[in-house]
Amino acid sequence: MNITFPERDFHVPLAAAPVRLLCSLEDLFKMESIDQFQKTLYQQYQSPFSARLAMGTFEGIGEFRSMSSSIDDESSDYDIADLQAASLVQYLIDCGGGLEAFRAIWGPGTTQALIVRLTCGPLADLFEEWLATIQATDITASEYEYYHARFLFEAGDTLAAAQATETWTPGHLSSSESLLAVRAQLAVGNFAAATQFSADANDATSTTLQEWASFYDGWGQAVDGQLTVFGSESDAVLEERLDEVRWAYRTAVDTLEFSESDLPEHITVFYYESEADCKLGATIIPVSNAHRTVWHIGAQDNMVEEFVVTLPSFVTKKETASNLLHTGLSAIVTINRDELISRGCDMVRSGEWIPFWRVGFGGLPDQLFEVQTGLMILYIVETYGMGVIPDLWVATARIGGGVSLDTAIHNVLGISRTDIEQEVLDSVLICE
Repeated sequence: MNITFPERDFHVPLAAAPVRLLCSLEDLFKMESIDQFQKTLYQQYQSPFSARLAMGTFEGIGEFRSMSSSIDDESSDYDIADLQAASLVQYLIDCGGGLEAFRAIWGPGTTQALIVRLTCGPLADLFEEWLATIQATDITASEYEYYHARFLFEAGDTLAAAQATETWTPGHLSSSESLLAVRAQLAVGNFAAATQFSADANDATSTTLQEWASFYDGWGQAVDGQLTVFGSESDAVLEERLDEVRWAYRTAVDTLEFSESDLPEHITVFYYESEADCKLGATIIPVSNAHRTVWHIGAQDNMVEEFVVTLPSFVTKKETASNLLHTGLSAIVTINRDELISRGCDMVRSGEWIPFWRVGFGGLPDQLFEVQTGLMILYIVETYGMGVIPDLWVATARIGGGVSLDTAIHNVLGISRTDIEQEVLDSVLICE
């Protein structure tokens, strides 16, 4: 990215981002190891590792030159991790003596090894020194305003994002700015402002944005302290929905045993009457679980479950890749303990029970999968406490420990799935 856009200051977007949104160096290294970063034009067409260059085709070189000459900042609207990686490389170039220093140390090895070869100080101090450089960046650059609003929105601070965008002048915005302004205003219920931004957007995006804004025509809200519920129902019904959300959220928090300081400062729920509308709403106002403060919930959803399976991601800023952990945690809050045990006993008696070590490898109907993962997580929680769930969550996250649930259980608890199964069969499933 530093080669594709040599004049761009990649510290500016990072200076605009809340610290919560920034990845650690360890996470950046992990993302590189699993090929998580977006490929730049340079990597695709012109770098020493480009397959197109290796083929030596004039077509490939011509295509790169054509694309790179027409690209602008908006079309290179990379995500926070890509921009952070570009900022880090810019910092290393600046503190390490420029691109010539990079050429001198470039060669096989890990990113950590390459960084150590530069004269930028100990690796242990790198993050703090780099962060200090970012925080000292000139924030009067034209793109700072956009990234400040965008990253507030992505970090879940929708109110601050809406306040930042409401000062923008409709009709003078790029497509990215109009898109962000509409989403930020919708997320806090400023439906009239969203309509204005959508109507004044450029021709390429205006129609879609107007459809998004009109989707929420006639919606109202109910508010109580840290909770806000939006919906298309009457005021009286929305107050009932607010009571339901309050109870569900409190039940989830109490179940997970999270402290208030770890939780979002404000919770917003968009309540939809159909599953299709709920899916559309999640497209219009997208959120990531790691920074979720907005929930799209439909009449078909279990509110407690929706909170229980997403709040661990907010607290840890990681998203587990383990379907076993996700499903098991969901099961213990949606199925009564006695009912879960009763279903487990039915599986044992009918011969449907399969060894825990095979659960998750397919071939098990969803309801049976739910029961067995539920019993496994139930045993873990009752034996070791709910406090181990965040540890398992992080260990099984791709941008985290990156290990299987089996390995996570062994590393965190010192036991195996086979050990858990034996305990479940011996002391949990008291079958008549």
